[in-house]
Amino acid sequence: MDQNNVQNFPDINFRYIVVGNGVPTQDQHSIEYREFLLTAMKNIQNAVSSCGLQNKIKVSIALDHSVILKQIRPPSNAEFDDKYFIGDIIQLLKNNNAPFIVNIHPYYSYAFNKPEIPLELNKDSQTSGDIRLRYAYFRSPSVLVKDGQLGYKNAFDAMVDAVYSALEKADASSLDVVVSETGWPTAGGPQATAYNARLYNNNLIKRSKSNGSPKRPKKPVETYIYNLFDENQRSEMERHWGIFEANKQAKYPITFAS
Repeated sequence: MDQNNVQNFPDINFRYIVVGNGVPTQDQHSIEYREFLLTAMKNIQNAVSSCGLQNKIKVSIALDHSVILKQIRPPSNAEFDDKYFIGDIIQLLKNNNAPFIVNIHPYYSYAFNKPEIPLELNKDSQTSGDIRLRYAYFRSPSVLVKDGQLGYKNAFDAMVDAVYSALEKADASSLDVVVSETGWPTAGGPQATAYNARLYNNNLIKRSKSNGSPKRPKKPVETYIYNLFDENQRSEMERHWGIFEANKQAKYPITFAS
């Protein structure tokens, strides 16, 4: 790590250095290069420590919720799909008191009919409308998914708690969960509209200012919205997640004020 990339910007609050984003855990490339990824994380950690910043800047990795977990329904059943690889990462995070960083996208769970947002929500509902969509973007007024004594009104909380459940099974309940990506596209897929993106992100902000998830109600979930601007070099479904157009005009009203 070039120290100038961090130390030359004292007015910026660097919280994390993330080594890799959405890294797969199962394919041949990840098996071949996983040792280099862990080595890179250790090298970055050593560089941060050598600058005396180890208590200010944490080194971690951003993993995709849908890739790293299995048995995710209900959340309490969740466990890591590749225990060996994840186990090495978890041990490194525990050693350095760093959080477990994960990308959580209820939109993809909705659009691709993944089990985090059960199809039965629409089939079993006695009310009209798309109940799965309400569950995806924080618009359900009541609990839709029960997990023992816990109840979930939205997919985001259930997905966060699935990660916490997996961490508990991996003897890592001390780790905090940080959501590095979540958002809603304005085009490129089913229900991808500016109206729905406005609902999701504004409701996400309100939710993030309240208590934590049902499993950890006193622990607010540090969350980052994806994305600030559209990325026109990505696939059709991935390029429209920005809050702003390329000309810096907001696509829809959004507020971060208390």
